[in-house]
Amino acid sequence: TTYMDISVATGYSYVEPELVYIVDVEFDSGDEHQPYGIGLHSPSGNRYYFLITNYGQYKLSRYLDSWITLIDYTFSSSISDAGGDGELKLTYDDYQFNLYFNGEYLNSYSLNGKRFSGIYLYQQENTVIDFDNVKLYGTLTD
Repeated sequence: TTYMDISVATGYSYVEPELVYIVDVEFDSGDEHQPYGIGLHSPSGNRYYFLITNYGQYKLSRYLDSWITLIDYTFSSSISDAGGDGELKLTYDDYQFNLYFNGEYLNSYSLNGKRFSGIYLYQQENTVIDFDNVKLYGTLTD
């Protein structure tokens, strides 16, 4: 997992809604059943991950001492057809995460008001993913 504090990248401490996080991902090698993707870190320590597999599934999970599934693995033909290579997009606004792959809406999850202090690029040890064109939009605050 690669992590970056918002303050390192921007000089501000937090990014708040309306938030858009976009990353291009490409499966290079490794176990095709291992998830990879992007995540956000809240000041309370919760980490939220939007993860996919190159055989066509996605999920949303939260991590704080242990994993909690928010959206269980769900099949997506757009992820499967692309072999897991494409644009991941995670938005957060009006207390809701929205998940997209290559511009196609996949799912959403409601969550009480949050701001975020870090971003993640996530891959398993035995899997190599190329992450490119990382973009983060939102209101930056101290």
